[in-house]
Amino acid sequence: MERSKKINKEISEKRLADVLICYIRKSNPVKREYRHYEKYIDLIGLIIDRNELMSVEIKVKNWQKAFKQAVVNLAVAEKSYMAMYSEYIHRVDIDQLREHGIGLISVGSAWGEVQFVEPAKTSQLVNTITNKRIKEKLCTFGA
Repeated sequence: MERSKKINKEISEKRLADVLICYIRKSNPVKREYRHYEKYIDLIGLIIDRNELMSVEIKVKNWQKAFKQAVVNLAVAEKSYMAMYSEYIHRVDIDQLREHGIGLISVGSAWGEVQFVEPAKTSQLVNTITNKRIKEKLCTFGA
């Protein structure tokens, strides 16, 4: 128990984002903390081979907060995900995610510890103008 508490105190959303970005960036442009109007999307990436945006809301423990943010992102990206620290992934209500088409990614604290637990469905709510603008920015920045 002592060891578990110590590890959990050291993990942060930033660390999870670093691990996930390293994994995704191997083949796709990605940007952290993308500003979209009044909110920031934790991570946004372009899946090159499918020309689809994926948004990811990252949380260590609070899956309900990540879920609410991921639902909002359905208007921006074709695929909307939540990423959670692997130690807390068991708390997530997968049925609720499936109902809304939100995908789930488990992220550990070490490089490469990334697992797509639940695939995201393609959003039918995407604002095509916003989506196209973000794709162009990602390609321009090289993220």
